[in-house]
Amino acid sequence: MIETHYEVLGVAQTATTDEIKNAYRQQAFRWHPDKNQGSKESEERFKRIAGAYAVLADPTARAQYDQLIREGSGAADRFKPDVDAASAAEMFLREMVELAFELTFLNVPCSKIADALVERGCPQLIASEIARGVEAHRKVAVRKAAGGSLAWAAGLIILGAIITAASYSAAEPGGQYLVTTGLFVVGGYKLLKALFHLLSGEVP
Repeated sequence: MIETHYEVLGVAQTATTDEIKNAYRQQAFRWHPDKNQGSKESEERFKRIAGAYAVLADPTARAQYDQLIREGSGAADRFKPDVDAASAAEMFLREMVELAFELTFLNVPCSKIADALVERGCPQLIASEIARGVEAHRKVAVRKAAGGSLAWAAGLIILGAIITAASYSAAEPGGQYLVTTGLFVVGGYKLLKALFHLLSGEVP
């Protein structure tokens, strides 16, 4: 009997999307042709793994496949996407880019991201390019978000200043007036935090 796509990836039929993704990455790394001296067996297995992931990562295709499994009689064996070596390699590369994004938004340094990709079978030159690209994207995204926080912080400080000035003007000479310390403290904290992320590009 032909292996099911779940068996190819080594997961249960009840596996979550994240479990399937992690299993694909592990199996693709294990059977990547470049990690196995380009053997024909590893290439065929690599393509089989890509085909299994193509089905199970797609909710609609997975539901159809599960129905075929329930029908039995080998019906599910016919649900095999045609994945060639080039398509399998492209899928693996997309997963490497996605992994790089996951790592960079955890503030993992560019060099370590490249090392992580190389360890999973990605060529050094491509891994370095991916790592630099996603790091630049992260910094732009974080600085854009920090710019919005900076505006909020400045707004809080200005609001505090306006309320304090208005209260001072309305107070009797020598009397008490309202000082919005909370707004200044919160605004100042947010201002410093926003400036740090704006300048460093690090994710909060």
